[in-house]
Amino acid sequence: MLKMLMSLACAGVVSLPATADIVPASIVGGTLTESYSYYGWDYDEEWTVEYQLTDYPLGHATADSSWSVTDDALSFSSSYVNWSYDTEDSNGNNNGYAEMDFYSSYSIDILAADASLLTGWGNMEYEVWHAGAMTHTGMTGDLGGLQLASGMWTIVVKGSMDYAEGGSYSYSKGEYYYWGHDYSGEGGIDITAVPAPGGIAILAIAGLAAGRRRRR
Repeated sequence: MLKMLMSLACAGVVSLPATADIVPASIVGGTLTESYSYYGWDYDEEWTVEYQLTDYPLGHATADSSWSVTDDALSFSSSYVNWSYDTEDSNGNNNGYAEMDFYSSYSIDILAADASLLTGWGNMEYEVWHAGAMTHTGMTGDLGGLQLASGMWTIVVKGSMDYAEGGSYSYSKGEYYYWGHDYSGEGGIDITAVPAPGGIAILAIAGLAAGRRRRR
């Protein structure tokens, strides 16, 4: 059977997937929370919206976040902004202030029927929880491929000044002095099937055979 499959693959009749047909994990709970607050001399505003992930089995997108469910991956993206400024004149009189904070954060509950691979991008913070304990944490962009065993997992994605771009600032302009901070982040994670070693081996052999035919 293996010999026949290799022959068909070499001939281009069939393709042999290196991964399972579907992602071996499903969303069984969790939320996306988007929160905004602004406080300043001119006005104040704050709001929070929470989305239940299971209410959107195929995914959902907002202006600042999105998640999708396909046969290839469970994908999640979010963003984070935090800034402030203050000003005063040369006599120490305050001349204005404002601060703004926005974050979109996930708490994702998945049930993995088989081993899954967790990869990430960007500069958000992630946490991986299993059996009530946090097993991994760091920046999403450092997630090169973390393998999760079968079972229940909770994955958190959120903004953090530890990984966000930006920092504090201060400067003078005319008779005024300005200071504050400005941070921003964007990133996400993908949950995919772990490549099947047998499938990869067959593809490698088939590719080698095809390459030999082309060189003849």
